[in-house]
Amino acid sequence: MLIAISSPHRKSGIMYTRHKSYFGQDDDEVLVVQGPSLSFNPTLNVDAIEKARQDDPEAARSEWDAEFRSDVGAFLSEEDIEAAIDVSRPTHIPPRPTVSYSAYADPSGGRKDAYTLAIGHVEKGVIIVDCLLRRPSPLNPDAVSREYYSPTA
Repeated sequence: MLIAISSPHRKSGIMYTRHKSYFGQDDDEVLVVQGPSLSFNPTLNVDAIEKARQDDPEAARSEWDAEFRSDVGAFLSEEDIEAAIDVSRPTHIPPRPTVSYSAYADPSGGRKDAYTLAIGHVEKGVIIVDCLLRRPSPLNPDAVSREYYSPTA
C-alpha cells in the first residue's frame, strides 16, 4: 500500500491528477480524501492556524483547509491547455525541410523541477509543438543539455 499526504497547491502534478481522477469515485485501488487539517488532527494549534490565515489567506486555504490554490496561475489555465492537446498524434513529429522551427528550453537546476525543451513551428497562425522533451529531477543539467542539444537528439 502507498500513502501520499500533501497540502493541495497548484492544479497540476501527480497529486492534482489523482484528485481529479479519483476524488469522490468508488474505486477499490485508489482512495482520495480531502478535508481541513483540524478534521484530521484536532490537536493542532487553532491560534497558529488563525494567525497563518490572517498573514496569507490564500496560502492558509491551501495549507489548512485543503483547497487547491487559485493564486498560483499560469499563462493558460489547465482547462485551456487540456483542450489544446491532440492526444491522438505522435509525441514527436519528424522535421520537414521546408519548415522553420523554433525551440524553447526551461532548464532545471537538477534538484526540484523538470528540465524541458519544446520544438515547434507556426502553421497558418497556429503554434504546433512538434517535440516536447521532459526530464524529471533529480538530474545532471549539464548531461541533459548535452543530450538534448546534440545533433542526433
